Amino acid sequence: MQVYSTCTLAPEENEEVVGWALARFGDALAVEPVDLPVPNQRPGLERWEGRELQAALAGARRVLPTRTMQAFFLCRLRKRRSTVQRWLGQRR
Repeated sequence: MQVYSTCTLAPEENEEVVGWALARFGDALAVEPVDLPVPNQRPGLERWEGRELQAALAGARRVLPTRTMQAFFLCRLRKRRSTVQRWLGQRR
C-alpha cells in the first residue's frame, strides 16, 4: 500500500498526479477508498476545468481547512502487481 498526500488542494498536484500513475500503470494500481473521522472531507475530483478525470479518484479525500486544521489531499493506492516491466518497457 502507498499513500500519496499533499498539503494543498491544487488538482495539478493531487488528482492529476494520481491520475497519471493510474493511466501509466493501468490496473496494476488501484485507489482504495479513504474514510477519515473529520466532517470537512470531500471526495477527490472526478472532473476539473471541463475535463473528466479518473472515476477512481472519488476514493481519494480532499480535507478542507478549518480554524484548527489546514487543507490537505490524501489518496491510498494498492499495488496489485509489479509495475517494473511496464515502466521499463515504456522507457525504451
